[in-house]
Amino acid sequence: MLQLVYKKRIEDKVKQNEAYSIADIEPVVFYDVFLAIKYLPSLIARFGVGVELSKLLIKLLLKRDVFYSLMIGNKIVSDGVISFGWCNYYDVGKNDCIIGTVYSDPDYRGKGLATIAIQSCIDSLITHRTLEYIYIDTTENNLGMLKVIEKLGFGSPCYEYERQQD
Repeated sequence: MLQLVYKKRIEDKVKQNEAYSIADIEPVVFYDVFLAIKYLPSLIARFGVGVELSKLLIKLLLKRDVFYSLMIGNKIVSDGVISFGWCNYYDVGKNDCIIGTVYSDPDYRGKGLATIAIQSCIDSLITHRTLEYIYIDTTENNLGMLKVIEKLGFGSPCYEYERQQD
């Protein structure tokens, strides 16, 4: 499957989304496991009690990755993980971040919430870390994510590669 990789300099301001002011939504960026404890019921509702949640908590405990989410009430409606300084599929710099798989609850897709979640995480990262580039990649046929990438102002792909299906 063809993956398209997008790269954006951190100085380039990401376009703001008008929906950012919706009062019902709460962006939450988890830099460590302690904030995850506060939101544990929401995390359990999203991931269940099992391997996926355990992996997330370990990543947060080790401060290897950052988990971001967009909440409406106590429900996580969009989320993802950002890693720093490494990628299994292409070279990145030590001060670069890689936006991993983005999840949106099926009941909330197509409403711009993934864009808001990613944007709010990037805004938070800029104030908490030294970053040079942001990377994001997706398959060539993931039209929803391609639209998000365009709204975030990433421009054209900088790289493509064939990724084997898991």
